[in-house]
Amino acid sequence: AVKGIEVRCSTNKELAYSLENANIPGDPFFNILLRIVSTRCMMQAVYFCSGMLPEEEYFHYGLAVPLYTHFTSPIRRYPDLLVHRLLAASVGQDKTYTELLDRNIVHEWCENMNYRHHQ
Repeated sequence: AVKGIEVRCSTNKELAYSLENANIPGDPFFNILLRIVSTRCMMQAVYFCSGMLPEEEYFHYGLAVPLYTHFTSPIRRYPDLLVHRLLAASVGQDKTYTELLDRNIVHEWCENMNYRHHQ
């Protein structure tokens, strides 16, 4: 522990807790810099279709949860619109976009969204 700060990183929860509590009195920028350095090398989130990746890759490291989806209003981003349509098709509320039930098609769309997101 340097300056009384111990950063544990054996699990995502430990890392999140360590970063939350890593403060040096009188140095308001220390925590910000530590977070930047710690998270900069982490993989960016990607869109993917469940069943197309191994289950051990289905996690959100920062949130410390094994399964995760995120979407906002479908008027904001195309991926959010697709998630809304996929949910509706999955529960039988919308038969307009039945191709969303084909994971190969969804996989292709996810690859395209990832490509566009990183440009």
